[in-house]
Amino acid sequence: MFLPPEMLGVAALFAECAAESGGFEQLLRASIEREGWPPPPSARRTRVQLEGPMPCHACNGRFSKHWAFRGVCWRCEQSLRGQGECPFDAPARRAVSKARQGHPFCAHQGLCPVCDAGFRLCRTCRLAQGDGEAVLELCTELRPHRVFLDFDRTLCSTRAGASPLSGVHSLDPELASLGCLAQSYVVTRNSHADEIGRFLEARGMLIAGLCVTPKGGSKGEFIEAMLREGELGLFVDDSVQECSDPRIASNPNVIRVLFQRGAV
Repeated sequence: MFLPPEMLGVAALFAECAAESGGFEQLLRASIEREGWPPPPSARRTRVQLEGPMPCHACNGRFSKHWAFRGVCWRCEQSLRGQGECPFDAPARRAVSKARQGHPFCAHQGLCPVCDAGFRLCRTCRLAQGDGEAVLELCTELRPHRVFLDFDRTLCSTRAGASPLSGVHSLDPELASLGCLAQSYVVTRNSHADEIGRFLEARGMLIAGLCVTPKGGSKGEFIEAMLREGELGLFVDDSVQECSDPRIASNPNVIRVLFQRGAV
């Protein structure tokens, strides 16, 4: 998140702590690989409490709170990241809906943009994460020709397809300003197209186009139709499923941004 200049010293302290933590974790893993797991008596690590109430969805073991977090043990977490999977997007949760896309994962950073802080733009995966300020910075850096914005909970505060003219709603100020950097389009599943157009016009936001994508359709179809050969597009959406849409994820001319307000 944005920090005023007088708070940069605090941010530096957090960065230093994160670096120290990473160094100690490397030492921990190196010791475990050398000694084996659980620690043998010769290691004299008698205080290690392996068993406990915390379940691991990957190996079905149960661990103490020191060795399991958010439903996965430390060893399975490392293994799943090495396989290019988000360790916290449990198979049990994915099984609720077979049609649901799993979390996107960047094997180059070993991070998930949904679950992990500190996710940065990966040009190979064409995937980023962040809030309006982060998107604005990306546009300044990448200079995309066209920007495609989701409406509900991304550009606007509306939810679940509600009309922006019902109730009190606002636009994300950074996303609303993108029109000065690239042609901006709204690609949404909110069916209130006329109301969205009037809402944006009343707030002075000019867009190059508005597309309502029906249920079962792909937003990638409209994006492909708008992008000309050699143009770079930026797709911004708060939905994991939309950002994982194979038609969008496989497009080499589109960089996806999983929109998260207040992302660090």
